[in-house]
Amino acid sequence: MQGYSPTRAGLLQLPATLGIMASAIVSGRIVGRIGARLPITIGLLMTGFGLLMLTALEPTTGYVSFWYWLLLIGLGNGMIMSPMTTAVMGTVPNERAGMASATSNTMRQVGSVFGIAVLGNLVTRRFTDHLLTALRGLRLPPQVTHGVMASAAQGRQVTPAKLPAGVDPAAIGRAIGLSFTSGLHVALWVSGIMLIVGAPIAAATIRKTAPHHVRAAAAARAQKVETEARARALSGKEAP
Repeated sequence: MQGYSPTRAGLLQLPATLGIMASAIVSGRIVGRIGARLPITIGLLMTGFGLLMLTALEPTTGYVSFWYWLLLIGLGNGMIMSPMTTAVMGTVPNERAGMASATSNTMRQVGSVFGIAVLGNLVTRRFTDHLLTALRGLRLPPQVTHGVMASAAQGRQVTPAKLPAGVDPAAIGRAIGLSFTSGLHVALWVSGIMLIVGAPIAAATIRKTAPHHVRAAAAARAQKVETEARARALSGKEAP
């Protein structure tokens, strides 16, 4: 909408990337002390809230007005990813750890593909409907409307040279920008609401995991008991 190059658009996503890196380190330490439930719940709320705040974006919104929401989304994602793996692995016995890890990774990939497909469809449908309504409001000739719709659907810019005389290219550009923003808002609303609704569900369903030092101490005690039992059994066999 604002003519950024792919490189610049990628660089402007750095706050989210840096947020993920920072919070992933912190969340690992939190999980080791209190378990995975609280970090995941907080991460879902942070990410969902950040996505909902991005619904205020308009085609002319400057980067300084929303970069901190990208940072919040990144921080929330970092709070979710590592603890989620810990929560899954902590619910299965050691001999099934490989199966649990594979299942978790598979479901994550399937969820990503499914989410992109569903949200992409929502964005496209909203964009198409909104743009068609806006172009009809400009009272353009049918062939111009069809041409603009076809170009916009393919992601191509509508050049003034291809428009007939008397058609305002700036008005068409505004219609395309507003339509794309409208479609993006739908995806942001759906994603944000789902994450926020998922936060209390996660808090209620994720099994509480003991802190790392408690689990380690318990494992050490169990190992000690098992070793002593084996020693007694061997001494009993060797006795005359």
